[in-house]
Amino acid sequence: MATGIPDDGVIYTFYSNDKLWLALQNGISAIDLPSPVAYLNQNSGLKGSISDVKIFNNKLYAASTAGIFIVDLQNPQSTQPRFLEIPNITQEGWQFLKYKNKILTALTDGVYEVDGLTLIKLSSKWSGCYSIYNSSFFQIEFMQH
Repeated sequence: MATGIPDDGVIYTFYSNDKLWLALQNGISAIDLPSPVAYLNQNSGLKGSISDVKIFNNKLYAASTAGIFIVDLQNPQSTQPRFLEIPNITQEGWQFLKYKNKILTALTDGVYEVDGLTLIKLSSKWSGCYSIYNSSFFQIEFMQH
């Protein structure tokens, strides 16, 4: 069964047998209740406007206009997850990429590897980075700077 709500136009809701049924503009969706839902914001340690999120190795990464934030999903400190901020970032975070067994991120001044709570710059040649993608034609080995 597909997950998510394919349309934000909800016409009617109905609760029955531990399900919330949604009549949509283009179909019907069912939500199992109770369903774990979390709303993460500044109370969770996030800052800035979020531009990308990625789950990698049981961690949730968030890129924002204020930097890069990480929360461990496997060992949360409490029932309310708390993000840790990678310190000393003066650039905006834009996007993440899973590359081999690493998580890379595009910041305004370049591409970095995220290593715990530190960033390792991969090239000083790139600036004005807002997106990062795997090439289907080229295999690039990054040099750390």
